[in-house]
Amino acid sequence: MGRHRSTLLVESLTPLQVGTAGVCLSGNSDALLLQTRQPCRWLASTVTGGGMSDMTAALSVRAPRDFTCADPAAVLRQAARQAGIRGRFAGFLTALDLRRAALLEDAAAGVLVLATAGAGNAATPGRSPVAIAEPGTINIIAVLRGRLPDAALVNAAMVVTEAKSLALFEAGIRLPAGDPATGTSTDAVAVACTMDGPEYPYAGPVTTLGSALGRLVTEAVRVSLAGGNLRPLPVT
Repeated sequence: MGRHRSTLLVESLTPLQVGTAGVCLSGNSDALLLQTRQPCRWLASTVTGGGMSDMTAALSVRAPRDFTCADPAAVLRQAARQAGIRGRFAGFLTALDLRRAALLEDAAAGVLVLATAGAGNAATPGRSPVAIAEPGTINIIAVLRGRLPDAALVNAAMVVTEAKSLALFEAGIRLPAGDPATGTSTDAVAVACTMDGPEYPYAGPVTTLGSALGRLVTEAVRVSLAGGNLRPLPVT
């Protein structure tokens, strides 16, 4: 039987550098908290906050590698309370040291991507055998400046997934049998749009927005696999 911590270490989060207006990021080795000043429209496949909804926060929490829990959402809700989150939030779990996260931004395109990538549990649909999910997760958060209909958010989530798979292909990550890996068995994604600024009816791979998003996701996964790039805010 695995274990889970009854107290998750989210009380002392260090403010981190982020250039996107209206977005705040803080974290430590055990948690990352991304918050927006105004509610965004989110599409998420996360443990909590999944589906389509309006939210202001995404929280990623580190769990032990032998983590098993009948109610992981309850663990995340406890962590959210410690972090001061009120209301609905996108909640991720990972076994990765969250200091290995990668943050990339394109101010001109209005795209922010935050990725945590552990590929020890590589998987490919239809090629990997059906099994109990194991630690080793790629979690990706994207915040897009603009007004996107729900269908365009689905476009964006598809771009995130395809770009993540490209990063793994370029890194040479494969399944034990030798097939290319497209992800892991427990990946999650959350894409948000600010609902202000330019209108984007589509966000596919050859749109201006989708192209920038895909480029940043592939690079963010690569950087996280290599050790991350988060930087604390300078002390004033």
